[in-house]
Amino acid sequence: MDDKARMKELEAENKALKAQVGELQKRIQELEAEQKSAANRARAQKLLRRLEKHGLAFGSDEERETEVSRLAKLNDEAFAATEAAYDRALPKRSAEAEKPAKASAKEEDDPPMRSDAGVRPLAIDDKKLSLEDRLKSGFRAAHDARRARLAGATSDQD
Repeated sequence: MDDKARMKELEAENKALKAQVGELQKRIQELEAEQKSAANRARAQKLLRRLEKHGLAFGSDEERETEVSRLAKLNDEAFAATEAAYDRALPKRSAEAEKPAKASAKEEDDPPMRSDAGVRPLAIDDKKLSLEDRLKSGFRAAHDARRARLAGATSDQD
């Protein structure tokens, strides 16, 4: 009787722990979604500030907030495309208008920093091979090595 009661108690505890783990995983997913949403919103606000510096004006704060929300909802690829489209569509400032801005803001004179330090990576085949492909290539290499070894041994005897 004691073992059965202990077993039921452990099963109940196990179920409770599984439920708790499920709730925690759901909470982690919610927090990650909130974090991504905040990052997207910050990225959208940064783009709009840049657009406003180039002369794009919004009629009201409500219109601006609507645009921030729309941009924040875009996935990374769509946002990059939108950003590129805005960059192409914005009129380039004249050289006269840029001179005072460059005198006051030195960071615009600095070249953009690159995370890769301008070094191109080596060409590496990144495709994943299936187990069958890896076995074939391994067996082929072993077979070729054995044939070369046997061919070398027969040529030494001649």
